[in-house]
Amino acid sequence: MWWLKHFPRTLSLLVLVALLSGCGFRPLYLKGKQNPQPELAAIDIRPIIDRKGQMLRNMLLDQLTPKGPSAHPAYVLNVSVNFGIRNLGIRRNDRATRALLRVSATYSLRRKQDSAQLFNGASHADSGYDILDSDFATLVAEKDALQHSLEAVAQDIKLRLSFLFSSDPGGNKAARKFWIQQEKQKKHEEEQKRLEREGERTR
Repeated sequence: MWWLKHFPRTLSLLVLVALLSGCGFRPLYLKGKQNPQPELAAIDIRPIIDRKGQMLRNMLLDQLTPKGPSAHPAYVLNVSVNFGIRNLGIRRNDRATRALLRVSATYSLRRKQDSAQLFNGASHADSGYDILDSDFATLVAEKDALQHSLEAVAQDIKLRLSFLFSSDPGGNKAARKFWIQQEKQKKHEEEQKRLEREGERTR
């Protein structure tokens, strides 16, 4: 029978899950609208200005509080977001053929009880799109790029907060160390791109 063929693999998986549970393992994510970290559901996400900011807030609500906002939140998340578009692939007639849309967000998490700041960070995401002859098609492509960038930023914010609320006693320090390294890597990459652009201008 088919189940006998897969029985050893299934048994191994069940044993692994049991061992991890005994070690106090707690996943950052679960499929569906389950949240393994109740602290995330206790976050009050403050309104973000303008329509694009509201889109990001709605995504954060889906990521952090999939079952709806808490009636008694313990934390407050403040987010500010900026958007920028840079034209790429300039033709000889000075018309751009491609654009890069960047979404940048800065945020801080405070404890509601005493307003103590627990965490602050920054996230950004880039999405490229083609500038077409049709204005409508270009607008659709720009909206799609915006959607992808906002989703990436929302997921990044959730990941950082998940690390912060990790059950690991050293999770807070580990999270900060990890994201400090990430920021250094991003700055290094940005510096490399800047040097490349300067090199292209001097050619």
